[in-house]
Amino acid sequence: MRPLSLIELQCVRDAVDDAVGDAGGVAALEPDVVLAVIEQRRAGSELRLQFDGNVVLGFDPAAADGPENDRWPERSFQQTVHIYRETWVRLLSQVSTAMSLAVVLPVPLDGNAAGRVGSHLREAIRKVNNGEYADAVTEARKAIDALDGKQPGWESERHIASIKKDERRLDQRLAMLRHALHGLASPAAHGDDAAVDIRWDREKALAVIAGVSALAAFGAVSASS
Repeated sequence: MRPLSLIELQCVRDAVDDAVGDAGGVAALEPDVVLAVIEQRRAGSELRLQFDGNVVLGFDPAAADGPENDRWPERSFQQTVHIYRETWVRLLSQVSTAMSLAVVLPVPLDGNAAGRVGSHLREAIRKVNNGEYADAVTEARKAIDALDGKQPGWESERHIASIKKDERRLDQRLAMLRHALHGLASPAAHGDDAAVDIRWDREKALAVIAGVSALAAFGAVSASS
């Protein structure tokens, strides 16, 4: 396990609670969320972490007929950890953090074009979680193909490229984004000499999925306005 790779908390409080609210239970938080808040609170000084624990030791058969607290004895403890500023900065240098961004995409559950877009994107995310990154990118490309059925009539890349950049309409700029994403996602489904040299990982696959999701979300908003 990498240093600070995951922070799991019970009833998130204090600095983290300021950012995400009280989780009301076990919350597995991405490190960038936790570390960003800690860094804001730390403000360049040393760090003091206080851990409050409550442990259920297990069922005590000797107290089976007694009060619940005797049947399931608990022990509470508190531990404070002091971390020097230099040590904390050294630990942070070993951690890769990133900004998290959520794209909200309304997806109908029927079999129309918008529904197929959402189905492929959900499958793409599932494959990312399973470590099947190339297959996830292929699903993202299929989502673009389904999006073509929802928004037919994209102008060709060659035609748009012949137009000066500052003279392109919004739909033409979105079409260029569509063509770029489709071209980026296509090698995952082919075995040509160029495609075999492309190695998909989680970050690259998510970048493609996020781009397709944003394109689809923009189309959904434009259609409803």
